[in-house]
Amino acid sequence: MHKDLRIEEIARLHRGNLLPMLKQLQTEFGYLQKQVLKKLAKETGIPLSQIYATATFYSLLTTKEKGQYVIRICESPSCELQDKEEILTAIWEELGIIPRETTRDRKFSLEFSSCLGQCDKGPALMVNGDTYTNVKPSDIGEILSRYHLREEVKQ
Repeated sequence: MHKDLRIEEIARLHRGNLLPMLKQLQTEFGYLQKQVLKKLAKETGIPLSQIYATATFYSLLTTKEKGQYVIRICESPSCELQDKEEILTAIWEELGIIPRETTRDRKFSLEFSSCLGQCDKGPALMVNGDTYTNVKPSDIGEILSRYHLREEVKQ
């Protein structure tokens, strides 16, 4: 389906509810591209500045292309106090990226998230929609291998 028609359809489906529209557009197009946001503004009458402000406010939305798998590290106070830095080091050792970077093969991106809602089970991280709690640095290799294996199975 043509991208403009899909944007129109999503706008009609969500009847002006901006956050659900943005979430669905990101799911469909991978990230919230500038031309998609402009078309959404035209279609809904919502000012582009408001759409952009919403798209950049929430850490689970992105206006930049990311890797196929986005790793989100919780940076809430409870996770900060529980070996978050060691987990970041383990990700660096596995993938060679730091927060706000993407691997060269565009498979993984690493981001911070203000809270994953797992404060009693920290430290926590999320890979796309999969949440991992009580994460130890020694768990990182196994967690990431699950996503490498998904790629091998598809081929």
